[in-house]
This record gives sequence, C-alpha cells and structure tokens, in this order.
Amino acid sequence: MEIIKHFSHKHVLSLSEKKRGDNVLCNACYDDCDEGRIYSCRESVCNFDLHESCAKLPQELHNPLLHPHPLSLVFANYESFGRNCKACGNTLPVSLIFRCDKCKYFKVDVKCAFIRPAIEEGEEEAVVVGTHFSHRHHPLLPLENIPAHRFNCSVCGKYCSDPKTYGCLPCGFFLHPSCFKLPEEIFHPFHPYHPLTGKRIKKPKRITKDDDDADVKCNACRKDIPWDTFAYVCECKIKCSFCLQCASVIMPAITYQGHDHLLLFNDNIRKIECSACNKSSACESYGGFRCLYCDCNLHLTCGPLPSTIKHKSHIHPLIPTHSLAEHEDETQDEFYCDACEEERDPFLPIYSCAECHFVAEISCVISEVKSRLNGDYGDVELRNPLGQFGKVIITRDTAKEFVQKKDQNSPFTWSWMDFVIFIEDENMEEQNRIADSIKEATTAEKIEAYDHEEIIMFSDKAYTHFIDFLNHSQASHSWFSSWFSDYSLIDEEVVNVGDYMTTRKLAPILNHLLSNHGDIGAQSTLSPQLKSHYFFMLCECIDRMRNTKVVDITDYILLNWWTCLKTLQFAGFKIEFVFDRLKRVTHAHFGLYVEKHVDSVVDQLDRDIEKLEALTRKRERIKSAKSAKSLLIEECLREAYVLRNVKAITSRLL
Repeated sequence: MEIIKHFSHKHVLSLSEKKRGDNVLCNACYDDCDEGRIYSCRESVCNFDLHESCAKLPQELHNPLLHPHPLSLVFANYESFGRNCKACGNTLPVSLIFRCDKCKYFKVDVKCAFIRPAIEEGEEEAVVVGTHFSHRHHPLLPLENIPAHRFNCSVCGKYCSDPKTYGCLPCGFFLHPSCFKLPEEIFHPFHPYHPLTGKRIKKPKRITKDDDDADVKCNACRKDIPWDTFAYVCECKIKCSFCLQCASVIMPAITYQGHDHLLLFNDNIRKIECSACNKSSACESYGGFRCLYCDCNLHLTCGPLPSTIKHKSHIHPLIPTHSLAEHEDETQDEFYCDACEEERDPFLPIYSCAECHFVAEISCVISEVKSRLNGDYGDVELRNPLGQFGKVIITRDTAKEFVQKKDQNSPFTWSWMDFVIFIEDENMEEQNRIADSIKEATTAEKIEAYDHEEIIMFSDKAYTHFIDFLNHSQASHSWFSSWFSDYSLIDEEVVNVGDYMTTRKLAPILNHLLSNHGDIGAQSTLSPQLKSHYFFMLCECIDRMRNTKVVDITDYILLNWWTCLKTLQFAGFKIEFVFDRLKRVTHAHFGLYVEKHVDSVVDQLDRDIEKLEALTRKRERIKSAKSAKSLLIEECLREAYVLRNVKAITSRLL
C-alpha cells in the first residue's frame, strides 16, 4: 500500500481504489472522486481525501498567461474564504489553491491554474486568433485545460470547455470557436429591410414603466432576450431584435395578401388571439402564424395554406377548401374525413379533390402542410380558402425582392382611419339622409324581442313580433351610427378591389362578391367613397357570419346583421342573396329560442304540478289525522276554546 505525507494534512494518506457508489469529495478541487485511485486519511475523524492527480500537484507553478510571478500551492485558510478566483471569478474554497507570494492578492483555484494557450501541432507557441467585433481592445488566444462549468461563452451564454476555447483572461471574455466565427453583420429573410448587427443587449441604467426598452423581445420567437446577452439588432425605428438562435437558423418567412408584413409559421404555438376569427382557442398540435413586426396572429386554419399538397391517402393533388367540399350540403347531419374515415368538424378548412369527391381534414394531412410551411419543399405557393395568396420564401434575396416590389407598387397607402375620416368630411349630407331614412323606419318605443305568451301557443304572431323587433327596433339606429365611428381597424391598410376600396383583410370577400354577383352597388346613388364604406359593412357582416355558428348567435348579433343588410338595401345595394340566407338563419335562431323557451315553460309547469300534487296529498293526510285525534288533543282544543279570551289568572282564585 503506497503511503504519502502531504503538506496540507497532518496525517499520512494511503492510496486506495474508490468503489462505485462511495460518496467521496476531493479536498483539493472539491469535485467528486470517480472510480479510480485516491489518497485518503485513515483517521475516522478527518474525512480527508484527494484525487491521485490533486495529491501530486506541483508546489510551485509558473503560468505567464495568468500571472507574471510564480504561484505557490497552499492550503487556503478561512481568511481566503469568500474571495474570488482571479481566473473564473468563483468563490475560493477552504482548500488547496495557487497563490502569488509576492502579490498576496492573486489567488486561483487548482483547476484554473492550469489554463494555458493551446499550441497547434507544428507551432512553437500559441497563435493569436485576432479580435472579436464585440471585444476589439484585446486579441483572443486559443485556450485549453478549461475547467467544466466555469466559463460562459460571451456570445451564446453556454459553458466553454475543452478541447478549445478562445478567450481573454484579463477581461473574462470567452468564446466557442463557432461563436467566434459569427459575422458582425448578417442579412436574414425575417428582416430584408436592413442588415442586422451583432451586439450585446445592455440593461438600461434606469427603467421606467413607460420605457419601451424595458423588455427586449426577439421579433421571430417573441421570447425575451436576457440582458447582457448577444443578439442581432437593427437600429431602425421599430428597433428589431433577433435572438442568436433565430438569427443563426434560416427559417422561412411567409408573404401573405392578408397582411402587410412577413409572417413566421411556428408549430410550437399552443394558444393565440387570432386576428382573423378574433377567437382565442387552443391550436392543438397545428401551430400558427405570427407577424414579425406587429401583434398579428393567425390560427393555422385561418391563415395561408399550401395551395396544393400530395398525400399518401389519395392519388390526386389536394387543394384547400373552406369547411365544405363542392359535393357536400350544409344540411347533412354528419361530415366525414375520407383519409381516416372518422367524423370531422364541418367548420374547419379541408383539403379536397373535386374530381373524386375526396375530403381530408387538416389533422390527417398536417405533416404535409407543416413540412411545406417550414420550408422543406423550398419556395411554396400558398392560399387560404377565401383566395388570398401567399408564399413561403427561404432566401434573403427573395424576401428583399418581395419588399422592394411592394414598396415600388405602393408608394402611398391609406389607413382605414384616414379613409373613414375622409368619408365623414366629404359625404356628411348623404350619410345623414340614409340615417334619417332608417330612423323614420324605426319606432321610439322599446320593442321586446319575444312575445312569450304567443310563443308557448306556437303562434305565427310570435314570429311576426320577432321580425318587427328586427325591422323597427330603436337599437338599429344607434348600431348604424357606430359603423361610422368604429376605429378598431385604425391601422388596417386600405386596398383597391375593382372600383372600390376596403381593408386588406376583407379584400378577398369583396373580390368574391364582385366576381360572382357583379357590381351589387351599381344602382345606388351614393358617391364611390361612401359605396366603399357600405361594401366594407357588407364584407364585415359576411365575415362575422361565416365565423359564427348558428347555435352561438344571440339576439344582439342577429340584430346587427339584420340592420346592416337593411341599411344596405336603403342605400340601393342588391343583396337579396345575402338576405335570403340571413332569413333562413333567422328562422333557425327563432326556432332554437322557441324550443328552449317552451321546454323551459313545460319543465316549470311540471315542477309546479308536482308541488301542487304534493300539497294535495299533505292536505288529505291532515284531514285524516284531524278526525282521529287523541283524547288529550281533544281536551287541549276544548280548553283553547274556553280560555282563549280570559286572563291567565283572576282575583277569585287568589
């Protein structure tokens, strides 16, 4: 058995083999002693162990990279406890350290003491790799013997370790070789407008509640970028920032007619507030779209989908269709997916083959959809079921070309707020004329929606009363006025569709109307600008109708739609095809209410009858008990009759 006497301990140390499972800590480097040879003190009270390598550390070390003077191996006393290693900055343990006897203040732990320049094979000394654009004042050296979990890369934030690290020890600046090679300036499909510059995100000295710089978010993944970490930024007005991961990986950007900015498809999104359907719902495993520059979010099923896909379940290409295929009827009780042969949701888009009447729900072809949106097939044409087009773009040049083309074709754009203000200023007289016509058709008296007495009799008068409510309710007049002061679409861009103008979001609906029904506002005497606003009201109404199930319609919602279409008829628009549909929906809505109300009344009557029957049975029991009362009760009743009006005691009894 080999025995040594180590200067750091008063007893001799014996060499032994550490067994698996033994919990032994080295008193020099404070790391676990893995399986292998260790020196241990046999005295039970000491509990002192050293790695074989730590026990044989030199007692003097000269490392010019760390310090110009020789360093001595000493056992740090408690006076050194709490001080930091001059190399890694960690707190020094009460254990073996290297110290400069001349300077006294310079101390490093036993692991950092052996960091040295990495010398390439065939070289006599380490070759300086140069300066980094984020650390220009000192050159960087290749380093080796870097202790694990001690030094963080100043770019990516992850730990640096062997086999090689680039660093500047005096400044505590370290880089992985791969991070050192990152360019100072990059171009990215997410940001084709300007180059992005690598820099450290520094925390402001003072942060107020109103400070826009208080939280720096990545424009791509929308996650917070931690302070004092590296990112690629653009010093433009909107201060774009991209975390290192999103800036380093070329992910596809998406152009879309329904939005001004580039979109990013993210299949990890689980819940968003959709800007198209205005609903907040879980996206399951579908994912969704995010705008890189504003708060626009879209469910996968509300955004642009690959215009055609191939799937193993069908021999022909499949195209996206909104909800129902051409051969399907909305009055069907059940709708099925031909890919999985399971019942499907008829309100979600599908992929279909018109030739074969084949229908596949999104979830059955989601892998094909996602792979195209993620850029696996290169540049891919997109479209949503309403006909808005888009494209997956992979390269910086394609994205930049898209932006430049858009800028050339649209040197000036209106916002919806600008357009509404213009209409109000230029067409006030026409607006007032239509508003007065609507007001004359309404009544000042409050009309209730339902005549419940007629409803429970299943009378036609109940339906007539409900239609009177829709046609003549005073609420319709105030609703009409609100359309001209609705600034919720304040930043929506106005686009041209034929001879009219509308928001980009509603442009495909207006385009469908004009293509399938012609100019339904041609006979109106309104000005072209005011006609555009009325077309906006019609398209907005249709958009809301197509995103609402009949069972979810309230009286208020139905009144809004009804009044909108009546207003358009007052203005001379030929919209009978829409009104016919709304009348059918009104029948269904009224029928649902009648069914619910009658069931409620019948249930209440049944409960009342049940109570009455219970009271009748109780009355009979009381009458029966009265005729069979006991002698004691008889006596009590007689005394009650005799004494009820006399005093409790009289003077005759005293």
